Amino acid sequence: MSPEQELLLQILAAVAWSDGRLTRQEIRLLLDQLVPEFAGQDGVNQDHLWSELYDRLFAYYDLEELLQKSPPDHHREWLLRLSYLLIQAGASPGETAIVPAEQRAYRRLVEWLNLPPEVVDQIEQTAQADVIFHQGQPLAALRAQIEQFFGGT
Repeated sequence: MSPEQELLLQILAAVAWSDGRLTRQEIRLLLDQLVPEFAGQDGVNQDHLWSELYDRLFAYYDLEELLQKSPPDHHREWLLRLSYLLIQAGASPGETAIVPAEQRAYRRLVEWLNLPPEVVDQIEQTAQADVIFHQGQPLAALRAQIEQFFGGT
């Protein structure tokens, strides 16, 4: 895993945990997408990598500390879009609103990425359209974005 991918994983984990929980669906989605990609790069055992990434998802990542680093120039929009989908995917069944802690983490990420407001609006609208396209399933939309980023279909 490259240092940039590691940073992206840590930020996504910190955002996902910002509401104090990480659902099984979120874990499964991230591992199902990331393990094959990272195993392909180094030829490592997928079971071992699954375990390693699983452990990393449960490590504590301080979002504020991570945001002291420079944002990845060419993945800023992707990171924002994935974070938007991830916090929507973390909602409990029947929830329609993002919980305040997730909203704060997301807004902090928006500030850090320093994207123009019109770009942020476009990313959010596109992400919401993806959720609607995937029949209201943020996890399906998130899976599509992860596959696109890591070279899947």
